[in-house]
Amino acid sequence: MGMMLLLVITGCSLAGKKTIKSRAALMDYIKDPANGVQKTDSVRELEVVLTYRPWQLTAFTGEDFNVKNRKAMPAVAENELSFVLSLSANHKEVLRQLQFSQYSELVQVLAFRMKEFIEAIPDNGNPVEPIECLFQQTYGLSTANNLLVVFDRRRLINATSLRLRVKDFGLNTGEMNFKMNISDIKNIPVSGMN
Repeated sequence: MGMMLLLVITGCSLAGKKTIKSRAALMDYIKDPANGVQKTDSVRELEVVLTYRPWQLTAFTGEDFNVKNRKAMPAVAENELSFVLSLSANHKEVLRQLQFSQYSELVQVLAFRMKEFIEAIPDNGNPVEPIECLFQQTYGLSTANNLLVVFDRRRLINATSLRLRVKDFGLNTGEMNFKMNISDIKNIPVSGMN
């Protein structure tokens, strides 16, 4: 009787979440503030957005998340926790709005030194440095400058929450902090892939 009641309660709590079966639906889910995997901060005209990037966005070649569209992924990819840090001002790339001397310096920082300025701090442990920070050059053709930040999933996933700290790296923002609940990351209802 107790097991049956547990199954009914679990089924009811999961029934409220619609299973995500496509890339577009996953992007919509991620961008919805109610789901807790995208956080925004602003300093003056600068808007900084931190977005969790589920591995499914890289693992599938087609629009639908089904087995025939799944690429072979290196085993290491399953042990990564990835985020995109987006920087914009007035809905444009922040770098394109800087004077040349500052632009040149910040391109160097974003491309080669961001690991010095970012860390994830789980509520149950010590700060974790990124494995990699990859700056995407868009040459003024985007609405934001984007930086992919990759962490060792095994060092963060057993926490209850984590705080991603971004130290000031030259934009006079001061320190920025983005808090995410690990349950929001773990419980994204993607079709058969959790």
